[in-house]
Amino acid sequence: MNKHFFFILSALLVASSAFSQGTIFEEKRTIYASESSLGVHLHTSGIGFNYRYNKYLTGFTKRSYEIEWVTIKHPKEVKSYNPNFDNAKSYILGKLASFSALRLSVGYHKVFIGKQSIKGIDIAWLYNVGLSLGYAKPYYLLVIKRIDLNSTLLQSETFDPYEHNITNIYGRDNGLRGLFEGKFYPGIHSKFGFNFETSPYSDGLKSIECGVAVDYYFKEVPIMALAKNYSLFFNLYINFLIGGKKTV
Repeated sequence: MNKHFFFILSALLVASSAFSQGTIFEEKRTIYASESSLGVHLHTSGIGFNYRYNKYLTGFTKRSYEIEWVTIKHPKEVKSYNPNFDNAKSYILGKLASFSALRLSVGYHKVFIGKQSIKGIDIAWLYNVGLSLGYAKPYYLLVIKRIDLNSTLLQSETFDPYEHNITNIYGRDNGLRGLFEGKFYPGIHSKFGFNFETSPYSDGLKSIECGVAVDYYFKEVPIMALAKNYSLFFNLYINFLIGGKKTV
């Protein structure tokens, strides 16, 4: 009888302790007002950087505001080299423009597994929708131009499929050339992913996020001269974020 009583009492104490811890955790979650973070973004077509501000709606839901800059490469981009020069820079044969995008989006984050369930880890699903402003900067090459039988010079030009080939392209030019000569491509953006937040500090934020992102532009973006160009870009991504949280 005493053994049974001791067992039941122990079970009640454990359950009470677990419930109390869960309640305390819930209270701790609800005192947060906002969080902000900076991130490095890697995806299947390039890289990027982002700033995110989350406003807590409840202890487990957040409204997200994000600004992000990413590069977007064409799937047919392949590095080439001039075989006649050992010190020549690499370049992309047929490339017309370097494309990047500024994304502005709002979204929603929902924690569905909290740190009390898996020690030290919050797992949330999220989605964002917004605008994507693409910019196609002309891609300049250093082209070998013959002056006479004994001398040549290097001239900066954009790719012309009727004039340029692997024998007369020396390499790529300075990446800043043509920076203000590009064209804007407005569009829309969305993404869906999962966020794993692992910071051991109550006022810190450290997370890894992975998911899918889609950018659609209202016009086809001319990145390559010798391949099909697209207006829709679909990418898998991973994002590394670090920041802090503020209480009410």
